[in-house]
Amino acid sequence: MTKASLVRGSSSRHIPVINLKGYPLQAIQGIARYRAQVLEAIDRFKGYTHVAVVGGGACLLADDIRPHVNLREDRLCVAQKPQFALVHGLKAIG
Repeated sequence: MTKASLVRGSSSRHIPVINLKGYPLQAIQGIARYRAQVLEAIDRFKGYTHVAVVGGGACLLADDIRPHVNLREDRLCVAQKPQFALVHGLKAIG
């Protein structure tokens, strides 16, 4: 994965633009590895009808997850405050 493939804006109004220009190469490579691991994990699941993208990497990965899961736009939710959404969700399920 090249640096250029990671630098792009977002088509969703919920996801801030992530610009990696000027980031250390090690950080960019780490994000690329994280992206590959997340997409590999998603591939293990089949038959889901909705996806919620939460957690600290949500803003970095949402644009890659969206086409990967191939769901309608209204069936993929990206939390506005993804780190807090994960904590609140875990608390809600006990």
